[in-house]
Amino acid sequence: PADDLEIVLSELILKDIETVEKKIGEAKNNSKNVNDPKWQQAQSFYKSIMEWLGSGKPAIDLITKNEDEEVLLRDLWLLTNKKMMYVLNVREGMEDSQVDKWEEDLKSKIQNDSKDYIVRADVKMSGELGNMNDQEKGEYLSLLDTEPSLLEEVVDGAYNRLSLLT
Repeated sequence: PADDLEIVLSELILKDIETVEKKIGEAKNNSKNVNDPKWQQAQSFYKSIMEWLGSGKPAIDLITKNEDEEVLLRDLWLLTNKKMMYVLNVREGMEDSQVDKWEEDLKSKIQNDSKDYIVRADVKMSGELGNMNDQEKGEYLSLLDTEPSLLEEVVDGAYNRLSLLT
């Protein structure tokens, strides 16, 4: 899972770099006055974002200096500037110690408060249960030794992460 995180994060960062490059190009082409201090400030900030992303760090970890930079960053709609949640896809019968190790490895790779939003879920079982009626679902779950982590926990985690009310 930790290796998967690095791959996905790298792909998201590459897409964000493309977005910032495009914004820099648009600003240069549409600029009527390159001597405008606001334009210069924006260009400088975009270059600092490029350096940040180029070092492999997500935009959400970037600390802005002022409200203007905050607005510029928000207006880019970067993928890595979104709140993140992680789902560990565990299978029925997996050892808790293995899943605990996965979670610790994952937490060691996460730099921000997202490490508090790791949810364990058995995605395959959730899919199978989705095809059962309530009676079949109840019978099946009663046969298991443990209570599986299901899709509902992922949804609850997402609501919690985004500070939404149900």
